[in-house]
Amino acid sequence: MAIRHHRTQRGNESLKIVQLNAQHKKTVPYEICQTAVSEGCSILLLQEPYYNLGKLVGYSKCRKIYHLEDTPWAAIVVLNPEIAVVKISHLCSDHFAVVEVTWKGESIYLVSGYFQFSDEIGPYLAQLDDILQSLTGRKVIIGLDSNAKSTLWECQTTDRRGDEVENFISQWDLTLENVLGELPTTTTKQGEGRPDITLTTSNLAGRLKSWTVREGWSTGDHRAITYELRERDTAVKYAEKAPIKRYNTRKQTGISLKRP
Repeated sequence: MAIRHHRTQRGNESLKIVQLNAQHKKTVPYEICQTAVSEGCSILLLQEPYYNLGKLVGYSKCRKIYHLEDTPWAAIVVLNPEIAVVKISHLCSDHFAVVEVTWKGESIYLVSGYFQFSDEIGPYLAQLDDILQSLTGRKVIIGLDSNAKSTLWECQTTDRRGDEVENFISQWDLTLENVLGELPTTTTKQGEGRPDITLTTSNLAGRLKSWTVREGWSTGDHRAITYELRERDTAVKYAEKAPIKRYNTRKQTGISLKRP
């Protein structure tokens, strides 16, 4: 997997995405929507969104909201009315939301997922495996709160859950988009952590840029993550240096972390 040097390009050449665990906090929808819109973001990949009676609360001014009814642990919110979106209902569950986005004439699939810490991680990975099997050959961006630790995404140690996620990433030849040296994605009284990861399929190689952990976007314990998908033509125009690989020497999985 490649470590790539990102450049920030302005204008309408990118699809801007926010990834955030909202921790079921009532205030987060208002905070994140206002900031995201002011920053030109089009889509929110949410984990643990605040909801009541099976419906997300605080997103009424947003164009579309996609999740499974009743108890959504994951959701996708579309802010930009110009983006065509279709919910892939048969792939959605309590812990996964899946949509197809048509942007600049191109079909992109977005997945928001939440792995509850109190549950075994295997069934969640099996669900994600089913999603990727169904989307074989498609271009997919996955935003996850994995509740897993791995030195590959700069945790101090790797736990059993992290081992399983590493193996999954390697088996599917996914790219880990987290960037080396960014802020931890969670901050609590007990300390900081990095459970949130972003993955892409290999047919999007080199197109995700500006993966950044944002300070002050939300009053929750999780920090927002933003990133941008390059338009196909600009991905060639702003081609970067050949990848430099950084391996986990314990297992030599071939998964790598990007440098800023």
